[in-house]
Amino acid sequence: MRTSFYLAHLRQLHYHECCCPLNARKKGNLCAKLGEERMKLTFFLAMILLCMAGCSQVDYVGRQYPPTTTVDLYFSFDDVPKDYEVMGQIVATGSEMVSAEGMQEKMMQKAREKGADGIVIQGLERYKTGESQTYKENVEATSKENAAKQTTTAVTTTSNEERKEIRATLIKYK
Repeated sequence: MRTSFYLAHLRQLHYHECCCPLNARKKGNLCAKLGEERMKLTFFLAMILLCMAGCSQVDYVGRQYPPTTTVDLYFSFDDVPKDYEVMGQIVATGSEMVSAEGMQEKMMQKAREKGADGIVIQGLERYKTGESQTYKENVEATSKENAAKQTTTAVTTTSNEERKEIRATLIKYK
């Protein structure tokens, strides 16, 4: 029993000396190199996630009131149970990588900031914003003596760029 305790303690000690962040800065330490690569990858992934979360835009045109804490969500003007006035129009746009739920939440936040009591979503639309093409050609001669023999390689890549848009109306109860 004592032997297994010492072996377990020895394994923990080896792990600590090899991978401890305090020892990770030693030159030539494999764990230091792996740790640096892991940090770079983590930073890169965090930036991608930040971009995905922030790559939507919300535009608003209309009147503004003091901020509210609660905004009711409707999908038809017939569903609004109270008398209201139209404050203005709000549009959220984003890439295909941005979720519609995330765009909706940004719209709700903007509605609270503008003092709306409700928001009526009028639709989600996807549309093509552009197309990008890449053409690459590579010509090679195999030798000087055999200049007539050439190899030509051509590659064409086409990608469609799509966006989505949510349109809504902000309302204020009377």
